[in-house]
Amino acid sequence: MIRGVIQDAPKLGLRSTFRRQPAGNGASLDLNFMTGVLPPGVVFTRSNTLGYTDVNGQAKTAGVNQPRLTAQGLMINDAATVGALEIARVNDLAWFNHAAGTFLVEFSVTTLAAGVNTGLSIDDATGNERHVLRVSGGLAGPIVLDGGVSQAQLSIGSVTAGQIVKMAYAYALNDFAASRSGGTVATDSAGTLPTVIRMTIGSRVSSDVLNGYMRRITYWPYRRPNPELQAISL
Repeated sequence: MIRGVIQDAPKLGLRSTFRRQPAGNGASLDLNFMTGVLPPGVVFTRSNTLGYTDVNGQAKTAGVNQPRLTAQGLMINDAATVGALEIARVNDLAWFNHAAGTFLVEFSVTTLAAGVNTGLSIDDATGNERHVLRVSGGLAGPIVLDGGVSQAQLSIGSVTAGQIVKMAYAYALNDFAASRSGGTVATDSAGTLPTVIRMTIGSRVSSDVLNGYMRRITYWPYRRPNPELQAISL
């Protein structure tokens, strides 16, 4: 469910579809993929039908452009795995602060790629401007590109197939940090920020697909302190 910003909501220009939540939370986005219902604001596409087991353990068939929402979350696979690329996107970034913010993303990877399994990409529809939360060569961590040049690349530990990854990532100008499962915070104190227009869930510009399950995405429109990154990622 996409929810409204508590702090400075008028400045972020949130639309009427965004609901306020109790003071003290401060998150402007909370997408829960564990309920069996695709959260509002998420657009899903796939060109074929697929069988799957739903959140209640029942065998179902997902039609064209229908998501497969399971007890493990939203399934996102590449065309080589299921015959057609699955893409989930959020095209309205009214909740997003380009200058500073914090993501908490929870996902698992079914099959680790030799290259990249992407959990989340906030980008400009190209590979030149992006925040990407990913597993690369079995190592979890975010990467940031601005103008096609890497600005930050953090490593926060190795991942095994099927393992649930809880990754907290915070950014601001010359200030990047990430933690996984309450572990040591990795930081980078130099780097500019990309100009982005959308969020893609489970892939990066239709490539480097998650091949796994997205469980939850939460976002705060401010840079949370490093000790909080450890706490929220536990």
